[in-house]
Amino acid sequence: MITALVFGVWCLVFGALRLWQWYAFWPKYSHLPKAKRPKHQTPNTKHSFALCFLVLLCVQASAQSPWTRGKAGFYAQAAWQTIPRYPSIYDKNAMDGKRVLEREITENAFQMYGEYGITPKTTVWMAIPYRFVRSGGVVGNSPTQLQAGALRGFGNISVAVRQNFIDGNLAFSGQIRIDLPRNKESQLTGLSTGYDALTLYSTLSVGQGYGKMYWYAYAGWGGRGIIGNHFIHAGSEAGVKFRKHWFILFSDYLQNIGSETYFVSPANIKTGLFLPDQSYWAFGGKGILAFSRFYGGILTVAGAFDGDLVPIQPAYSAGLYFKWD
Repeated sequence: MITALVFGVWCLVFGALRLWQWYAFWPKYSHLPKAKRPKHQTPNTKHSFALCFLVLLCVQASAQSPWTRGKAGFYAQAAWQTIPRYPSIYDKNAMDGKRVLEREITENAFQMYGEYGITPKTTVWMAIPYRFVRSGGVVGNSPTQLQAGALRGFGNISVAVRQNFIDGNLAFSGQIRIDLPRNKESQLTGLSTGYDALTLYSTLSVGQGYGKMYWYAYAGWGGRGIIGNHFIHAGSEAGVKFRKHWFILFSDYLQNIGSETYFVSPANIKTGLFLPDQSYWAFGGKGILAFSRFYGGILTVAGAFDGDLVPIQPAYSAGLYFKWD
């Protein structure tokens, strides 16, 4: 019921803003300069920690940008993402807010991302992660029933549509995104490659570009299991341009707000991978290196300064992109 209500309200806002844009905004304010869209603005390769926690690093926030791609414009990116071997995670129920795992965990992922401009104000995008998760040596001398091993498979595939409402002095957009259930889980090792539930995100974002500088912020709501677990999601990003390259700082916040959760196996709870009631507050930096007008590379590092049921270890990402505007 909560999910349906929030989704319905979001749709009403979407429709109202569209009508307001057509009948009120353009006639009165069409003379205002348009917000400049940062030329690097590809998928915001950054915050995506929520879906593999820090492993979807290159997508999540990227999809939160208020700017849309030009008609028939497209962007493609291939990236390798990793969270090096870690022995503990944040856990609010632990005595000091941190829980030592039974075995060390390593997360890696290869991810393909693409977005396409259907119209100057409507962009669709898709992200396809393929994950490699491994559990290694026993941490300390604690007994464990979990086996060491590795698991690989597709993670949560994301599909989204972003709609620009206002492209005046400030850019203002909304987005609806759906993440499909994960592909694999191992009861013997407790490893999994994603969330075992359909997830819905609805987000509003606002931002402005100044040529060699830009900023934007976003906020929204999500439901994992659709009528199950709910969370709020917010963040911001700002960047400056030096010669042909962009240097960026960002923050990403996800807070679980309770309600029922879907079933998670006891083995999966022990590893802490992709649990439905995760929360985090993460910060990071990103560099976008332009090799030419069409090609470039991206380097990202990010980590959670606080959270619940997410890795303490920072995440790293490196990728290549091609764009056509």
